[in-house]
Amino acid sequence: SEYISGGWYYPGDIGAFDTEGYLHLRGRVADVIRRGGREIYAAEVEAALIAHPLVADAAVIGVPISATAAHEMVAFVVPRGALTHDEIVRHCRARLPPDRLPDRIYYPNDLPRIAGSKVNRRRLLEIAAEERAQQVGAG
Repeated sequence: SEYISGGWYYPGDIGAFDTEGYLHLRGRVADVIRRGGREIYAAEVEAALIAHPLVADAAVIGVPISATAAHEMVAFVVPRGALTHDEIVRHCRARLPPDRLPDRIYYPNDLPRIAGSKVNRRRLLEIAAEERAQQVGAG
């Protein structure tokens, strides 16, 4: 993940060079979701969500599942207008392979941010845990 070494800042960005030598950033190490032995980049799922015209903003996190290395994928979608859950699920199924579909989707009014721009993923993890606890407690 992110750290400073020898006076240099290493943000943990992940990328790959194409055949023409261009670098394409895929995400950050901290934003990798492990599922079924595969690594999924949160940015890919977020881009699919944001492509819907009634989605104002979106963030995706991986929530560790017990002691395994796997993650549950949780999406936070800020709706713009009358977006329904069924509509966003259909949208995701049309644009993403099955292993990239979120397990849970929440619809906050906005996303928590750090310094006004960067999504506070640590806070999203807390919110996901709180929501899960409420669901378990209610059932």
